[in-house]
Amino acid sequence: MTRMLAKLLMVALAAVCAHADDTAPKEPVVRKLVAVKYLEPDNQLRRLLDILGVTVSDRVSGYVSISGQKDAVAAAEEAIKHMDVPRREPDVEITGWLLVTKAQAAEAVPAELEGVAKQLRAAFGYANLQVLTNFVLRTRDGGGGQTRGITSEPGALNNYGFNIDTVNVETSEHGTRDIQLTRADFSAGSIRIVADHLDVKEGQKVVIGKTSVGSDSPLILVLSCRVIGE
Repeated sequence: MTRMLAKLLMVALAAVCAHADDTAPKEPVVRKLVAVKYLEPDNQLRRLLDILGVTVSDRVSGYVSISGQKDAVAAAEEAIKHMDVPRREPDVEITGWLLVTKAQAAEAVPAELEGVAKQLRAAFGYANLQVLTNFVLRTRDGGGGQTRGITSEPGALNNYGFNIDTVNVETSEHGTRDIQLTRADFSAGSIRIVADHLDVKEGQKVVIGKTSVGSDSPLILVLSCRVIGE
């Protein structure tokens, strides 16, 4: 959809430039129904059509209604037809790290987690952080998923599971993406870390939650998301 919106913006700008010096009286407003099979008008489309001076209705029974001056409506209709293609929902890759703290210094966390480790040390005084395990879950925008694994830690943490109910990708006007996670649920025996709703910026590493393992040190879950396969 992003590429198609960029094409529409080029059409709109060309139309604006073509009429920049036009001092003739404005033509009457015309209205037209355009058949669409896949397209659902959104706020980005409406703002871009507004550059042409064209308004667009919601989709009703396989049609959208557009209105504006004749040439602008023609340009908008052409752009809408180019945009009316099947949309492939992007894949989303979710990477998780399970961190623990040890009484004695152990193997240092990977460089990719050093920023998170620094924040945890500053906020909670957690030292000697160590990655107990990590996992990768791939799903599709609008879908969910689950993964299971086994760690080398004896006892309750030996078997773990991670579930996501739904994943939604939101793209801002500036092209940055937020991944919205609904019901992120990590469990290992009787230990659970649950978040009902999360907004994670693409590439950002977020501490989801922490809990204790008996009388031992905290167990910390970190997640990061990225969009792939577009």
